[in-house]
Amino acid sequence: MPRLRLASALGLTVLLLTVTGCATAPREPSHATAGAELQARIAPDIVLTLPSPPAYPQTRTLMQAGQIRHGDRQAAFESILALSPDEVEIVITMAGGGLRLSTITWTAAGVRETRSPIAPDSIPVANILADIFIALWPAEAINAALPEGVTLTETADGGRQVRRGDELISEIVPDAANPARRVSRNLAFGYEVTITSRSLD
Repeated sequence: MPRLRLASALGLTVLLLTVTGCATAPREPSHATAGAELQARIAPDIVLTLPSPPAYPQTRTLMQAGQIRHGDRQAAFESILALSPDEVEIVITMAGGGLRLSTITWTAAGVRETRSPIAPDSIPVANILADIFIALWPAEAINAALPEGVTLTETADGGRQVRRGDELISEIVPDAANPARRVSRNLAFGYEVTITSRSLD
């Protein structure tokens, strides 16, 4: 089984949420996407098409603690990922077991999100799922979802790189001192996430 990998979009989401509003939230809007292909931009001009159903090859649950950095901004977050062939559920909270920011459910019927009102609608759920997909799914599934000319390769040290020819789009780099910790960098969008993952199975 491959070692735990990162879900970098979770960190970017938390960073964006924590700088857009206060944390008092009496209502929780729900959003659903169904019927059309679920697509996400992993770079300004690169679109990935997510599978339906998710088709994760096994059932597992991960707990993650992370730190996201984008320019001079940074934020901490925690998340729980419940993965299976038919359904993926992601719960994102502020670090320290604080405010629940978002719950995302992805099935063959589409994607449903319950989002805290402090979360701006400008953060596409598909991008959160795409980063998780690239981090955790088998390489062959990811390459099938990437457009022509863009490929994912696995490095000798257990990392991953998404490239278009010689152009590096994003990478996941393992921490040699801690196999549970990885650094994810999206060079196209300019953010970096460090995440420590732990299996709950």
